[in-house]
Amino acid sequence: MLTDLLANDILMTMFGYLKSGWYILLVLIGFGFIIFVHELGHFLAARMVGIKVETFAIGFGPRLFGFRRGETDYRIALLPFGGYVKMLGQEDFTLDHDRLDKTKVDPASFLAKTPGQRMLVVSGGVFMNIIFAIIGFIIVFMNGLDFPAPVAGDIMPNSPAERAGFAPGDKFIAVNGHRVLNFNEIMLAVALSDPDSPLDFEIERNGKILHKIVRPIYNPDSQLRQIGIAGAGSLKVWGSAAGLKDGDIIVQVGNVKPKLFSSVEKVIKQAEGKPVTLIVERKVDGKNKKVKVVKRAHLVLYAEPMSFPPTEEDLKEQKTEAYKEPAILGLVPRRKFLGELTLKDASKSKAPLIQKGDIIIRIGNILNPTGRQIQSYLEKLRGKQAKLEVLRGGKRIEVVLPVPKNDFEFNYVFGQMIFDEDNTVVADVLKGTPAADLKIPSGARIIACDGKEVSNWFEIIDYFKAHRGKAVRLTWVFGDKKYSGTMKIPADGKWLSQIDYTIDFITYPLTTKIVGKYPHQAILLGLRQTWYIIKMAYVTIQRVAFTHTIGAKQISGPIFIIHKGKEIAESGLYKLIYYLALISANLAVINFLPIPAVDGGLILILLVEKIRGKGLSPKITAIWQAVGISLLIALLLFVTYNDISKLINGQ
Repeated sequence: MLTDLLANDILMTMFGYLKSGWYILLVLIGFGFIIFVHELGHFLAARMVGIKVETFAIGFGPRLFGFRRGETDYRIALLPFGGYVKMLGQEDFTLDHDRLDKTKVDPASFLAKTPGQRMLVVSGGVFMNIIFAIIGFIIVFMNGLDFPAPVAGDIMPNSPAERAGFAPGDKFIAVNGHRVLNFNEIMLAVALSDPDSPLDFEIERNGKILHKIVRPIYNPDSQLRQIGIAGAGSLKVWGSAAGLKDGDIIVQVGNVKPKLFSSVEKVIKQAEGKPVTLIVERKVDGKNKKVKVVKRAHLVLYAEPMSFPPTEEDLKEQKTEAYKEPAILGLVPRRKFLGELTLKDASKSKAPLIQKGDIIIRIGNILNPTGRQIQSYLEKLRGKQAKLEVLRGGKRIEVVLPVPKNDFEFNYVFGQMIFDEDNTVVADVLKGTPAADLKIPSGARIIACDGKEVSNWFEIIDYFKAHRGKAVRLTWVFGDKKYSGTMKIPADGKWLSQIDYTIDFITYPLTTKIVGKYPHQAILLGLRQTWYIIKMAYVTIQRVAFTHTIGAKQISGPIFIIHKGKEIAESGLYKLIYYLALISANLAVINFLPIPAVDGGLILILLVEKIRGKGLSPKITAIWQAVGISLLIALLLFVTYNDISKLINGQ
């Protein structure tokens, strides 16, 4: 039996690798086809004006295989990233044209043609990439593709969106008079907005058309301009979470029949830890049945209120050891695990692993550790295993936690360590806070407020809220003895902004299907999308290079593009076609830039030649090409570093 299970596990692992390899191969084939289309543009344009093409290559380096037809060698080269068309006389492009003996130039040579004809040949690849993008988008929109709906979801507190009066459920129609079709276009409009001008949002709310004027703010953390608004979630549950199953449709929460996930979230959060009944529609044995599920919010504490977006000072403060621990007027609850951890490294562990609800009572030599202590301890063990002692069902158990290396998985693990809201055990009391003078020891359990019994932190918070500006007497147990002391609850209520609530499940994004019902509609959508992508690409370059309102870390290279392409390929053929069309449109933009070593740089040289009536000197042209190659190498190194950083951090 054991050998059967091991064999099955090995087969499943091999199947997973083969499946991933297949999707990567699909992406590489797609990229290869984009390159083929680009070079085909040069080839067709060259033949159109009568230039002899000696080589048509997909890839660079040594020839792997191919065939010769007529005067052209069609080949596949070793390195698949790129390609080229070798035309007769193209190697003489850097020569001084005034010194060329026109009588010796082959009429079928690149140099024998006029600057206008050569510009047509050089720009042929760009035009073909645009045509490929148009055709790709048309194919996609003929079938239809789901996009995030242009509907507002959560509105961040203290954000520009909240100050402008946005509300969950607002439907976006246009930004600065330009119609938007999905939520991605809204976020792009915000990210690429002019720093000196506000945005005019046209929205629909309850059948009425409204205008909201918003000035986005630059977020130094994400390196993007933002307004603090998220896309809407649907009512279809994503994943499984304590009573809920993937695919459940939420039809009621409390007494509310929601339309969006934000309504569900709002009702549960407003209950502040009290149970809320959900009614969901679930498929059971092929039939839809209504099932009741009880959910409640979990406690979230902030070390201190932060601005939106976080300032440089906020971000700097977060990285220091002195950053305060999240607490309730100085009282720090213990931590527990929200759910089981299914990490890639978990299979290597021989000791018991983390289970849902495990309460962390020791890590290393630290008893009842705070969140900050846990995080600092785990930081030193990245890529290794940490030993923890947890309380599970009243029993103390030693468990092993594989500590991930990359930031994304590390933050996910730490994010699973929520506050132990059901047990009023104090992990620590912070100095300089209302609770500091009580001197409650770590591990003590609070049992009463002014003699009224409390069984969880929600009840303590409720009592503190009701007694703002008053003194409250706390009673706690430590060891076998009872103790008590008095603390003053601040009257201003500012501390309440450090207390929040969250829920332990999410839903699928609300989507809208963009489809051309008739061929002409799909064609118009394809043309519109190609123009939109090209326009946004130019604006993005301007924002990165000149206004610096988009951080350079947003730029991706081939490694990350292939990585994302694999994920997209797994989602379906039409999503992959859309992605390749998007890449093709962006490639057209990059190739048409007036910089050395790309098609746009060659067109610029030819334009100068046409205006001057003669070509540039060999020295100037050589310098121009050398600068271009150096820039491309530097850019490739930079984007490769960016790509590797993103992959290491699990993005």
